[in-house]
Amino acid sequence: MRESVRILRFAIVGTLNALITALIVGLLMHIEGEHYMIANVVAYVVAQIHNFIWCKFWIFPFDADRKKNTIWHEILFFACAFAVAYAAQFLFLLFLVEICGCNEYLAQFLGLFVYGAINFMSNKWITLIFFSLASHSGSHILFQIIFIVYFYALYCMYAREEV
Repeated sequence: MRESVRILRFAIVGTLNALITALIVGLLMHIEGEHYMIANVVAYVVAQIHNFIWCKFWIFPFDADRKKNTIWHEILFFACAFAVAYAAQFLFLLFLVEICGCNEYLAQFLGLFVYGAINFMSNKWITLIFFSLASHSGSHILFQIIFIVYFYALYCMYAREEV
């Protein structure tokens, strides 16, 4: 697939994801009165599920000839790309709101651009890196380690909020 086509498709899906994210953030913050951080996490997770489906089949379709392309590998690649992009966006959000005193709604909106740019690059490069690793024997251990570390980090983040 030509890169210009991939970028156009990514922009279309990214726009839909931005609308989903903005709608959920607005509903949770304005109507439900949720804290801006909780609204951010929920909105990005929901949009990421939508994003995964479109990326898997339309933007970054995996080569069907590769036998190592299981759904679990694809989810792991996507989760790693999401973690990188979301972390950058979340730090940007915190910086704008907590340090610069920016309006929470405006900061959420600006964070969409940070997330979109980094998500495209990380989906492209993390997928390429992991597929080159996946072709080597014993790479399943690496995938399991990354998977465990990723979800342990999420657990620690949520456990700290509950205390």
